Amino acid sequence: MNNRTRARQIIEAAQKVDELDCLYYFVEMDVPRSLRTAPDANLVAATYPAGWIPVVSLVPDPRIAEHYAHLLCALMEEGNRGRGIVFRVELTSRDVLDGRGLKWYVWGEAIPVRVDAICAVCGGVHRVTPGQSPSCPHAPALAAGAGMYGGNWWGGL
Repeated sequence: MNNRTRARQIIEAAQKVDELDCLYYFVEMDVPRSLRTAPDANLVAATYPAGWIPVVSLVPDPRIAEHYAHLLCALMEEGNRGRGIVFRVELTSRDVLDGRGLKWYVWGEAIPVRVDAICAVCGGVHRVTPGQSPSCPHAPALAAGAGMYGGNWWGGL
């Protein structure tokens, strides 16, 4: 949906029937031909980490949610500067996300994915959810600043 008026109409209609919690903002990418994975894949949802779509819930306030969605969009733009990708905030619903079998999460909440955390002290590899402390015997030292994997205990997404 690329019409702000239409998005406002959808939001107002959802508020009237108390279904605002079913709507989300996401960041859409207009990908240049040279980066497309398929010839017709010019408009796709931005993902982070790879394969996971971060969304911003419109609850409790759609205006604040739109602000956060634009912050997320700015982060995506900054991380892809110089690649020719155009980013924009768009509106979607839980039905669309689930109906297409997409992997998504509410931005700011725990990402339902596990990553490798590599201990900078012993070299041990630990599978963790981002934000979770690894089960390494060096975890207290790491929490004090020794770091994992170049300072990022989460192993980088």
